[in-house]
Amino acid sequence: MKNFKNILYAMSFVAVFLIGACDNMNDIHQQYLEGGERIYAAKPLNVEGKAGFKRVQLSWNFTSVNKIETVYVRYDDKELTYPIESSKDTLMVKELDNLEEDSYNFSISTVDYNGNESLVSDVYANAYGDDYQKDLNTQKLADLNFDENLMLSLRVSGDFKNLIGYIFTYQDKEDNTISEYFDRTINSHVIDAKIGSELSITSAYLPEETAIDTIYSDIVTYTAPKAIALDKTLFELVNLQMDIPRYDPTVPDNEKDWYSVWDGDDATKKAYLHNNNPKPSFITLDLGVKAILTKYRVVGFSWPFITPRVYQVWGIGDDEDIFDVATTTDIHDVSSLSEEDQADPEKVAAKKEENFAAWQAESIEKGWKLLIDEQGDNTVSTGYTQEITDETAVKYVRIVFIDNFHGTNPDIGMNELYFTGEIVAEY
Repeated sequence: MKNFKNILYAMSFVAVFLIGACDNMNDIHQQYLEGGERIYAAKPLNVEGKAGFKRVQLSWNFTSVNKIETVYVRYDDKELTYPIESSKDTLMVKELDNLEEDSYNFSISTVDYNGNESLVSDVYANAYGDDYQKDLNTQKLADLNFDENLMLSLRVSGDFKNLIGYIFTYQDKEDNTISEYFDRTINSHVIDAKIGSELSITSAYLPEETAIDTIYSDIVTYTAPKAIALDKTLFELVNLQMDIPRYDPTVPDNEKDWYSVWDGDDATKKAYLHNNNPKPSFITLDLGVKAILTKYRVVGFSWPFITPRVYQVWGIGDDEDIFDVATTTDIHDVSSLSEEDQADPEKVAAKKEENFAAWQAESIEKGWKLLIDEQGDNTVSTGYTQEITDETAVKYVRIVFIDNFHGTNPDIGMNELYFTGEIVAEY
């Protein structure tokens, strides 16, 4: 009996609670029922905003548009209306143009044929503009070089936030303008560009992953080099006094003809200075053209210790017969020393150094220009490239080999040599 009374008491408490709760719910509903029950038009669904350049794109959809008459888009103090013109307009995509650069909050709602308005859907979208664009970095063109086939190689460098690619424009040898878009991952090119022509690059950015516009950086212009890799098939030995002979029968067959040091084969070793040709020693080349040289490149010897480390490169034009301007000072002539002094290595070395200074003075007097004076600071045994800044146009070059990387081994060798220059005259 006692349990029965407890049950009745509990049921009474629940009933009082439910009555109170119902009163509260009626109060809430009453707020929406004042003036009668309110009917809402269909709310836009899946509202999305996409960034653009001075514009944005908005999109939304409906399960049905049978009762919808108009869609409203409101932002700032503006209101745009888009009438529903077809029962198929369940998906709407609208672009808002001519926007100031800013971040916008768009409120989108609908009105049906009875004047009922829907609940509002809000979405944010960014309009990018000139301020964003002017801060974009343009990638750089680097390492522009013409090879022996007159093809221009170059590299594109620079990686920046939101960068997706670039447009590269150049002029080919037929004076056609070539313009092409490349993905940011492509960073090297070999092109049939015209020597000395104009090249340009502008970088492409996507400010947001879903943005509708690609925004481009400033166009940066370059000039294709006027200097090209000289055609080594035109090279000829001149064989001035003290030059290394082309053929030495005491050298093994695979090394005796160092003439192939400009045969286009970078891999095969070519040694050309041996014990019977003491350092310093020389080779003199007729380049086959008259050019303002800009670079001298060496592919190091397969046994790197005998790659030239200390050397000079001299040049002269073609105004005089090359043999009329040949030097006569013999660097290795120590006959003026006594027999006793000739047996002293230090005195011999000092005499040769004196002779070398005299030889250089004679070279300058006869019109030769010192183009490179390398003391081994900028060379590595596997190969190197030396810039030439002297703008003297030369047809002949004389290379003076002074020392290698070994120090005591007298040999000098390399696998290949190259000259780059701006051609002034062809023969």
